[in-house]
Amino acid sequence: SAEQRNSRARAALQYLRGQQRESGEIDGDIVTAWSAIAFGAHGERGDAVRGGQRSLLDALADARLTSATDIERQILAVRATGVNPRAFAGTDLVQLLRQRVRNGQIGEETLINDDIFGILAFLAAGESANDADVQGAVRTVLQHQAGDGSFGGLDLTAAAIQALRAYSSRGGSTDVGNAFDRARTYLRARQDRFGGFG
Repeated sequence: SAEQRNSRARAALQYLRGQQRESGEIDGDIVTAWSAIAFGAHGERGDAVRGGQRSLLDALADARLTSATDIERQILAVRATGVNPRAFAGTDLVQLLRQRVRNGQIGEETLINDDIFGILAFLAAGESANDADVQGAVRTVLQHQAGDGSFGGLDLTAAAIQALRAYSSRGGSTDVGNAFDRARTYLRARQDRFGGFG
């Protein structure tokens, strides 16, 4: 039921609060960012989640951003806290991500996850679905879809579906419907009898 789901979400957030350090972080930069997204999904701002004097938002400001995926995760986390990623801790995170775009591809040429999460990050920051960098990332993602509909495994396929859905729902001009349907079919075929995916 909805009440059971809410109760379990509150218990999970309570667990995360118990893991927060005096520095405001929760188990390093990566988990801190995903935790900020979790709290944001529950309507709690990062500046209100405190481990002593420092908040989750303070810990985000201290994060080391060395890769495109670091920047993308940071944009998503900062947005989840209700803060503008264009002016966070003295940095325009959107411009920082744009510096990682080369020939329509975000980050490492050998990776697709940085393109998938780049779409989500740009859209979360308020960029148009028809922005040139968003369009380039969509094209790159579509080029990497396998014959079975996947994007390199269950996890990335699920993330690609989220990115393509967000892009499409914001009026993206590239037709992603067929790719979306094939990816969804791939996932459904791999769901186990318990409802999970392995």
